[in-house]
Amino acid sequence: MLQRIEFEDEPEEAALAPVPEFLERGRPVWVYSKSQKPYLYRPWMNPCSPGEWPYDLQALRGTEDYEDILEWFAQKHPHLLREDFWVVDRELARCAGDRQISVYVVRDPEEHYLGLQFTLFGYAPDAKYPHPEIEAFESLYESVPAIARLWLVAHANAWPGRFEDRHLVK
Repeated sequence: MLQRIEFEDEPEEAALAPVPEFLERGRPVWVYSKSQKPYLYRPWMNPCSPGEWPYDLQALRGTEDYEDILEWFAQKHPHLLREDFWVVDRELARCAGDRQISVYVVRDPEEHYLGLQFTLFGYAPDAKYPHPEIEAFESLYESVPAIARLWLVAHANAWPGRFEDRHLVK
């Protein structure tokens, strides 16, 4: 799964920034994934990160990182059927057509919630809901048992542009 991480001293500018009480400062971590360039994870900047690998990693479908995230999440939820994650992935891809799909882990520290966020890319910046691909996926709730079983932990949303440009979109 994770290849390696390196700890780094806290940057000076981060030490000066005020931090809300509910966030604990940690040491920045360089994350080396299998499919993307290394990136610096700062735990105090995202309380909704899992707090361990996959450290804010958003991975594109078809990459090893994507598969690793699904496997990691399935291991965190042994009460759920591992094959359900792959059924959800397959059905989402079918509904998405040629749109890029990514996944990342979302944590809500207040609700003690850990979930998967699937993102479909390629929408216009001003595209309004409802999105037909996501509606098609959500309509499978009644007919695909795996989607019904994972309904509370796996969600899909729309994002403009391409996966590679996701950080440029505001």
